[in-house]
Amino acid sequence: MPYAIKEIEWRRIFDSAPDPVFLHDQEFHLVLANRAYFECAGETEKESIGKPYWEVFPKGSGPMKSCHDAMDRHSGEVEEEIHLPDGRVFLSRSVNITDKEGNYRYSRHNLTDITFMTQAQERIEQLSRLYRTISLGNQSLVRANDEISLAQAMCDVLVEHGGYRTAWVGLKGDDAEKTIHPLAAKGI
Repeated sequence: MPYAIKEIEWRRIFDSAPDPVFLHDQEFHLVLANRAYFECAGETEKESIGKPYWEVFPKGSGPMKSCHDAMDRHSGEVEEEIHLPDGRVFLSRSVNITDKEGNYRYSRHNLTDITFMTQAQERIEQLSRLYRTISLGNQSLVRANDEISLAQAMCDVLVEHGGYRTAWVGLKGDDAEKTIHPLAAKGI
């Protein structure tokens, strides 16, 4: 005989999930959500249930693209990154819940805060670009035959690989005004 979980126990289990979890119906109205969801929303359950979920959390002008994709697929999990105005990033994993006959009943969304992961990935990409730029700059230094070709190669590396829109090198003149004379440039 299968073990039956009482509703209050089920709710405690549901609320114990550290990430926001919510269910919506076919019209995208919020049907059920856990404590973490309401904490992120800054609203109570009483204020939120029955509203379109995008009026509660995550705020938006309509359903997430993944909602339509999940409903169209009828099975399987659909993922979507949600970027909030406050800088937080959530990964929404949505899956359809059907009745015994396979008819759509609800969509369940698990929202995982991936802000730190996203920031770390951006930092890794930034550092990789920096190291690649330094390496290519060092190669240019070794291969250069003269100051002008070195200056042009460095400008090329900075714009093509370093993420800069423009780069230029100038030499200070020996005149009284110490005029800067352009030697090389890229992106100008």
